Amino acid sequence: MQWASENPDGVVVEVRGKPKAAIITYTEYEEFLRLRKQEQKRKALAALDALRKEVGRQNSNVTAADAYRQAGFHNDLIQEMQNPKP
Repeated sequence: MQWASENPDGVVVEVRGKPKAAIITYTEYEEFLRLRKQEQKRKALAALDALRKEVGRQNSNVTAADAYRQAGFHNDLIQEMQNPKP
């Protein structure tokens, strides 16, 4: 573990010559978790964007105000969103 903590490449643990695990510094592990979470968010946003586009294609005649009404937004809020005050 000391060797792994002192070497940025970490250590690969093999079983019968096949890689099974890696020992890396805790800092590298935290970075891995951050990147994994970031990728999960990117995938979720891409899926939502694809869904938004598909719903838009299927409902091209629905106005933004109609969509807000169907979502339960109050008419005053819809008006404010369409005509924001400077």
